[in-house]
Amino acid sequence: YHPSCCQNHVSPGMIVQIYKFYAHHDKLQNKIMPEYLHLNGLRYKIMKKPLKVGILRESKNPPDRRVPLTPPQIIWLQKKYHDVSFCLQPSNDRCYSNSEYEQFNIPLKEDLQDCDILIGIKEVDKLKLIPGKTYLFFAHVAKRQPHNRTLLREILRKKIKLIDFFEPLLWSGWG
Repeated sequence: YHPSCCQNHVSPGMIVQIYKFYAHHDKLQNKIMPEYLHLNGLRYKIMKKPLKVGILRESKNPPDRRVPLTPPQIIWLQKKYHDVSFCLQPSNDRCYSNSEYEQFNIPLKEDLQDCDILIGIKEVDKLKLIPGKTYLFFAHVAKRQPHNRTLLREILRKKIKLIDFFEPLLWSGWG
């Protein structure tokens, strides 16, 4: 049992929707680039890149103890989608310990540069944003808060795809 602070805001259903988006995008790409490439009379199979998801360490002060995905949710997603893998930055502030993730063979690593999608809870420090990545977190940029404008500018400058958790809450009437 974990305290209510552990209630995560990224449901496995949301991850499934993100995965479906990427799979749909991949299908569109395959219309342009077929699954097999014919070159000089030879047929080459084009290997699809597996999706790698990284869970960010919360860097906002005071630190947030919530987690975007629990270890059992990650295992469920990996069983359902074999070509999706997860890793996370170590943190002593999460309501789930690093060892709880390691017990499920979910790797801990500092550098998440090789991840396709990066997930967190609170706003990410603009100095730690990795250019060209897809991020999911509560960015609160839809509220047009003055203190988040520099974060939005940095996201745009670094050509980052942002999925703001707050947006679906606004659409559902919770925001």
